[in-house]
Amino acid sequence: MTTYYVEVSYYRNPLNTDQRDHWSIFVSADGQTGTIYEATGGTLQMKYNQKANVQITKSSTYQGKVWIGNITAQQLQTLDQTLSKVPLPSSPLRVPPGYRRRDCQDWVRDAVKALVEAEVLAAQANDLLDTIPTQ
Repeated sequence: MTTYYVEVSYYRNPLNTDQRDHWSIFVSADGQTGTIYEATGGTLQMKYNQKANVQITKSSTYQGKVWIGNITAQQLQTLDQTLSKVPLPSSPLRVPPGYRRRDCQDWVRDAVKALVEAEVLAAQANDLLDTIPTQ
Protein backbone atom coordinates (compact mmCIF):
# COMPACT_ATOMS: atom_id res chain seq x y z
CA MET A 1 0.00 0.00 0.00
CA THR A 2 1.35 3.39 -1.00
CA THR A 3 1.95 5.94 1.73
CA TYR A 4 2.02 9.63 0.86
CA TYR A 5 3.93 12.36 2.66
CA VAL A 6 1.95 15.51 3.43
CA GLU A 7 4.16 18.55 3.84
CA VAL A 8 3.87 22.31 3.80
CA SER A 9 6.28 23.84 1.32
CA TYR A 10 7.23 27.48 1.63
CA TYR A 11 8.64 29.95 -0.86
CA ARG A 12 10.31 33.35 -0.65
CA ASN A 13 8.23 36.25 -1.88
CA PRO A 14 10.17 37.29 -5.01
CA LEU A 15 8.76 40.82 -5.02
CA ASN A 16 10.21 41.85 -1.65
CA THR A 17 6.96 43.56 -0.74
CA ASP A 18 5.18 43.53 2.59
CA GLN A 19 3.41 40.30 1.58
CA ARG A 20 4.32 37.19 3.55
CA ASP A 21 6.09 34.20 2.01
CA HIS A 22 3.98 31.73 0.02
CA TRP A 23 2.86 28.43 1.61
CA SER A 24 1.31 25.42 -0.10
CA ILE A 25 0.44 21.84 0.79
CA PHE A 26 2.66 19.31 -0.97
CA VAL A 27 1.66 15.62 -1.24
CA SER A 28 4.08 13.05 -2.66
CA ALA A 29 5.03 9.39 -2.50
CA ASP A 30 8.77 10.13 -2.58
CA GLY A 31 9.16 13.58 -1.01
CA GLN A 32 10.44 15.00 -4.30
CA THR A 33 7.74 15.01 -7.00
CA GLY A 34 4.08 15.38 -6.16
CA THR A 35 0.98 17.54 -6.14
CA ILE A 36 0.76 21.07 -4.77
CA TYR A 37 -2.50 22.39 -3.33
CA GLU A 38 -2.58 26.14 -2.81
CA ALA A 39 -4.44 29.40 -2.69
CA THR A 40 -2.89 31.76 -5.21
CA GLY A 41 -3.08 35.53 -5.64
CA GLY A 42 -5.59 37.66 -7.34
CA THR A 43 -6.70 41.22 -6.89
CA LEU A 44 -10.38 40.38 -6.60
CA GLN A 45 -10.31 36.85 -5.14
CA MET A 46 -7.69 34.22 -4.45
CA LYS A 47 -8.02 30.99 -6.43
CA TYR A 48 -7.68 27.34 -5.45
CA ASN A 49 -4.95 25.68 -7.44
CA GLN A 50 -3.88 22.06 -7.72
CA LYS A 51 -0.72 21.21 -9.71
CA ALA A 52 0.41 17.61 -10.31
CA ASN A 53 3.91 16.29 -11.04
CA VAL A 54 5.67 19.24 -9.41
CA GLN A 55 9.30 19.07 -8.33
CA ILE A 56 9.22 21.73 -5.64
CA THR A 57 12.99 22.14 -5.37
CA LYS A 58 13.07 23.32 -9.01
CA SER A 59 11.40 26.60 -8.04
CA SER A 60 13.89 29.47 -7.68
CA THR A 61 11.91 30.76 -4.69
CA TYR A 62 11.68 27.41 -2.84
CA GLN A 63 12.89 27.72 0.76
CA GLY A 64 11.95 24.38 2.35
CA LYS A 65 9.18 22.14 3.60
CA VAL A 66 7.85 20.78 6.88
CA TRP A 67 6.35 17.29 7.22
CA ILE A 68 2.89 17.31 8.81
CA GLY A 69 1.79 13.69 8.31
CA ASN A 70 1.48 10.57 6.19
CA ILE A 71 -1.69 9.37 4.47
CA THR A 72 -2.94 6.36 2.52
CA ALA A 73 -4.33 6.32 -1.03
CA GLN A 74 -7.85 6.26 0.38
CA GLN A 75 -7.10 9.29 2.58
CA LEU A 76 -5.68 11.04 -0.49
CA GLN A 77 -9.16 11.05 -2.03
CA THR A 78 -10.57 12.63 1.13
CA LEU A 79 -7.72 15.16 1.13
CA ASP A 80 -8.56 16.19 -2.45
CA GLN A 81 -12.24 16.63 -1.61
CA THR A 82 -11.58 18.46 1.66
CA LEU A 83 -9.05 20.94 0.28
CA SER A 84 -11.30 21.93 -2.62
CA LYS A 85 -13.92 23.08 -0.08
CA VAL A 86 -11.68 25.20 2.18
CA PRO A 87 -12.80 28.84 1.89
CA LEU A 88 -10.36 31.09 0.08
CA PRO A 89 -9.13 34.46 1.35
CA SER A 90 -11.01 37.33 -0.28
CA SER A 91 -10.00 40.42 -2.14
CA PRO A 92 -7.58 42.88 -0.53
CA LEU A 93 -10.09 45.49 -1.66
CA ARG A 94 -12.59 44.09 0.86
CA VAL A 95 -10.30 44.25 3.90
CA PRO A 96 -11.37 46.99 6.31
CA PRO A 97 -8.70 49.51 7.33
CA GLY A 98 -6.67 48.26 10.29
CA TYR A 99 -7.16 44.56 9.47
CA ARG A 100 -4.54 42.27 7.97
CA ARG A 101 -5.43 40.64 4.69
CA ARG A 102 -5.77 36.85 4.92
CA ASP A 103 -3.42 35.07 2.54
CA CYS A 104 -2.07 31.66 1.50
CA GLN A 105 -0.57 31.04 4.95
CA ASP A 106 -4.01 31.49 6.51
CA TRP A 107 -5.51 29.20 3.87
CA VAL A 108 -2.96 26.47 4.65
CA ARG A 109 -3.75 26.77 8.37
CA ASP A 110 -7.48 26.49 7.63
CA ALA A 111 -6.83 23.58 5.25
CA VAL A 112 -4.79 21.64 7.81
CA LYS A 113 -7.47 22.24 10.43
CA ALA A 114 -10.08 20.86 7.99
CA LEU A 115 -7.89 17.81 7.27
CA VAL A 116 -7.56 17.12 11.00
CA GLU A 117 -11.33 17.44 11.43
CA ALA A 118 -11.82 15.02 8.50
CA GLU A 119 -9.42 12.61 10.25
CA VAL A 120 -6.99 12.69 7.33
CA LEU A 121 -4.20 14.13 9.50
CA ALA A 122 -3.46 13.80 13.20
CA ALA A 123 -4.02 16.79 15.50
CA GLN A 124 -0.25 17.32 15.80
CA ALA A 125 -0.29 18.66 12.22
CA ASN A 126 -1.72 21.94 13.52
CA ASP A 127 1.17 22.31 15.97
CA LEU A 128 3.75 21.52 13.30
CA LEU A 129 2.61 24.57 11.32
CA ASP A 130 4.17 26.74 14.02
CA THR A 131 7.63 25.46 13.01
CA ILE A 132 7.38 27.02 9.51
CA PRO A 133 9.00 30.42 8.93
CA THR A 134 6.26 33.06 8.63
CA GLN A 135 7.97 35.95 6.85
